[in-house]
Amino acid sequence: MNIFQKTKKKKLLKFNSNEYNYKLDKFFHTEFSKNAKCNRNKCAIIFNDKEISYGELDEMSNSLAHYLRSQNIGRNSIVPIVCERSYYYVVGIIGIMKAGGAFLPIDPEYPEERIRYIIDEVGAKIILKYVVNEKYNKILDKIENITFYSMEQHNYKRNINDIENINEIDDTCYCLFTSGTTGKPKGTLISHNNSIYITLYSQTFNGK
Repeated sequence: MNIFQKTKKKKLLKFNSNEYNYKLDKFFHTEFSKNAKCNRNKCAIIFNDKEISYGELDEMSNSLAHYLRSQNIGRNSIVPIVCERSYYYVVGIIGIMKAGGAFLPIDPEYPEERIRYIIDEVGAKIILKYVVNEKYNKILDKIENITFYSMEQHNYKRNINDIENINEIDDTCYCLFTSGTTGKPKGTLISHNNSIYITLYSQTFNGK
């Protein structure tokens, strides 16, 4: 074997060795709930002067998930979340996953045209929103034929009980839009399997 063949083999087998075996029975939202129940009183989020425990975060996301399920959000339903920097973003993405849907983050600072394009592309039934800035609210108010649901005004004391997982491992976990080569945003679907794999594998990666 010459030096070029050795180099090629090294690149293919050693540098690209990222195989990781695990049971195909894990989901981020169910693993989160297990962890939250073991650490109910420990702090999960600190935002400004507000602290939220794992138990509170679990119950808040349960409540939001029950509401979304009542709005016919289920497996592979893509739910955009337009949110300024806040703990509501964390509550929102976990709640969407617990409902069975896939979250799609949309930065409220995006131009109006980009926001409209993304929403139209995924055919969203409902959009979760936490936007304080009036400038961004005026842009969102122009978007018609879509239901915006305020995460700030949701009653997080209702329906805090656990919600049954309905997902399968190949269902979509979240969707990301990036600017494509044509100038139009392009969406990428990430499955629960993809998400769990990279999370578990990254724990073993030592950078060598």
